Amino acid sequence: NTVHGLYATPEDSLEKRAVVYGLERLAASCSRAELLQNPEDLPVLRRLGVPDDRLVLLGNGIDLGRFDPVRVGPAPRHRVRAELGIADDEVVVGLVGRLVREKGIGDALAALGTLARAGRSFTLRVVGSGNAEHVRRLVKEHGLEDKVELLPHQDDAGLPRELARAQ
Repeated sequence: NTVHGLYATPEDSLEKRAVVYGLERLAASCSRAELLQNPEDLPVLRRLGVPDDRLVLLGNGIDLGRFDPVRVGPAPRHRVRAELGIADDEVVVGLVGRLVREKGIGDALAALGTLARAGRSFTLRVVGSGNAEHVRRLVKEHGLEDKVELLPHQDDAGLPRELARAQ
């Protein structure tokens, strides 16, 4: 069974936690191994009674070294920013992931809304797939229409280029 995150938190209602954790425990009882992306899920599954020898932490499978600014060097950053008309000293924030509540897009937009109201200058580039209409509503709700760009999903070649813009 592959666990892509447990969609219940301690703050959720008892009913939601019971359903989510109950189904996860049932799935675990039908599998030889629980393959986890998030280290935070290990103690939860242990509390649910999943034996340690069936818990395997895989992580997210992304080589973060591919995006290390030191390894990439400044030239791609300068070139990509010049192509987009972004000044070297302009703050560019990048969010990459599925556009779902569990990834924290609403929290990020609320925080950036606070920064915008305080007069901070930045551009947010959101890369991902999912509920773009919901994200657009949140952008409007936080007054960020002129600061946020929603971009489509990027493949493995496009993502380092996009991240170079935000470094």
